[in-house]
Amino acid sequence: MSQFAWLGLLKWSLAYQDGTENVQAKEMSESDKSFLKSVMEDGIIDEGVRMRVILLALIKHLHSTLILNNPAAAPDPRVDMMLVQVSKLESEMRPKDKADLETAPSTAHLLTLLEELRDIVEQIDFAHSFVTMNGLPFLLGASAEPLVPLPVRIQCVKLIATLAQNNPNVQKISLENDTPRILADLFQTATDPALKCAVLQALSATVRGHAASEATYLLIEEKEGLISNAIVNDDTDDKVSGARTNAAL
Repeated sequence: MSQFAWLGLLKWSLAYQDGTENVQAKEMSESDKSFLKSVMEDGIIDEGVRMRVILLALIKHLHSTLILNNPAAAPDPRVDMMLVQVSKLESEMRPKDKADLETAPSTAHLLTLLEELRDIVEQIDFAHSFVTMNGLPFLLGASAEPLVPLPVRIQCVKLIATLAQNNPNVQKISLENDTPRILADLFQTATDPALKCAVLQALSATVRGHAASEATYLLIEEKEGLISNAIVNDDTDDKVSGARTNAAL
């Protein structure tokens, strides 16, 4: 471009200014500070912090649910220590995050939290971060606990599948947590077709493409005939049969 073209462009830009001009800097008003603080605290989501908040909320709510469904259960010192830690972390949270821990536990609220968590861990790095904060043992425990509401158990199993799908790092940690064995046991004891379907999907995502996990699963299958027995003794609906086909693929 010639120098005359540049000069023409400069002349045009000067002729069509947007009306802005330099202004003298001054201290923000209290209302502006309050607005900016609100935007920074409530308008920006730190997924890492949010995952931790959701996990703590799930732990707290499910503990309350278990106590409600089994009030005669003996106290567990490990659970008590965990709840003390939850309370400590809760005291350091911002008000918006505290609301999730203070909300009365309900199946609908738990499912909402799990759905939000699923959206976050669909990103492979966040999936790895979640399992490193010991989120996987919680999901496995909740999935296998009969006193946990069935829709919540199913969603926890589906979340395991989301975490492990095409994620070698998560599959490795899953194997270290004996996930294939736990899921295989859950499949054999589950009676609800939707839960069995979700377990098969999670089992497939956990082992597929990961050599060590596949070898572990094959040993389980060889010893117990997990899938073959289910085919022979199929007393479930077509959804489980379809999941079985997907797992085989």
